[in-house]
Amino acid sequence: MVAGETVALSNGKLLERLLTLKMLREDIPKQSHYYYWGNKPKRNPDLTKATFITDLIPVAESRLENIK
Repeated sequence: MVAGETVALSNGKLLERLLTLKMLREDIPKQSHYYYWGNKPKRNPDLTKATFITDLIPVAESRLENIK
């Protein structure tokens, strides 16, 4: 995302993309059986992946606040 560029995605699509980026950064598999009873695997985000997510989160937060 270029600085000052607006995000043209709908709210649902933006949140879906943020979730996908979070899963990519934290190596979370898409299988539903990822979570185990008891001890959950420790997540170590790879901050070199999808570095622009930190720019998108405030956009999504402001859109969610406007829904209220």
